[in-house]
Amino acid sequence: NNNKNANTISMPKKFKKKFVDKITNFIPSSDALMINSDSFGIGESATFKAGKNSKVVKKLAKQDFDFLYDKKKGGLYFNENGADKGFGEGGIIAILKGGPDLTSSNLNFV
Repeated sequence: NNNKNANTISMPKKFKKKFVDKITNFIPSSDALMINSDSFGIGESATFKAGKNSKVVKKLAKQDFDFLYDKKKGGLYFNENGADKGFGEGGIIAILKGGPDLTSSNLNFV
């Protein structure tokens, strides 16, 4: 859908809140996030999973999802180490203010 407003996200210099994109007024029905998969060293077949809060996201980080989303706080995370515990060399890559309902249909890997 070319009518979507797209925010492009590349790997931040550091996985810390002050280095990541802060996205406001994200409308899931009309907006998209373009993830620069090359900057993260992954292909365009990246995987995504949302969890209701940070506790759920930490559990999901033990599974092999590339990107994880904390619905409560709006944090989008890069899970660099696949199914190993934690995010490996990854971490937070964007904050969506207000915690909008992000789904895989809102993500485009480019």
